[in-house]
Amino acid sequence: MQTHLSLSVWAALLTLGSMLFLPSSPWWGKQIARLGSKPVVLWALGGYGASFMLLGLGSLLLATNAVTGVVGLAY
Repeated sequence: MQTHLSLSVWAALLTLGSMLFLPSSPWWGKQIARLGSKPVVLWALGGYGASFMLLGLGSLLLATNAVTGVVGLAY
């Protein structure tokens, strides 16, 4: 399956997800101080996994041309 997205677009998507952590890091620090590190790490890993599942679902929809008319990224 091909999504017709270049490697630079994929790299930008993954970089954007990583960069969104920076503005929220003070909030995560407060949560660790309040709840402890284990629950916060589990929540963060769950959110990270969910974001990759959504990225995979989006790429699957692009590859099967299910959202070609809605999103102009396919071509």
